[in-house]
Amino acid sequence: MNSSFAGLRVVKSAMAIVMKEEWAVRMHPTPKRRRRWTVRRETYMAPGIIRLDHTLYVHPEIYAELIKPAPKEAP
Repeated sequence: MNSSFAGLRVVKSAMAIVMKEEWAVRMHPTPKRRRRWTVRRETYMAPGIIRLDHTLYVHPEIYAELIKPAPKEAP
């Protein structure tokens, strides 16, 4: 399903995945005292949005959130 938003063509694609990087402090697997804690870089894939020229490739999970109507405010 293709649609447009602000002059950009929006295409749903399951291939719209981005690599994210996160730093974490974890216990070291070796039980030596001097190696108690270590900092690790963890990379993982997450759904995302990719823009190429005048086209947005959006992962279906994100697209479903974008087309939801905004909640009405209470008076």
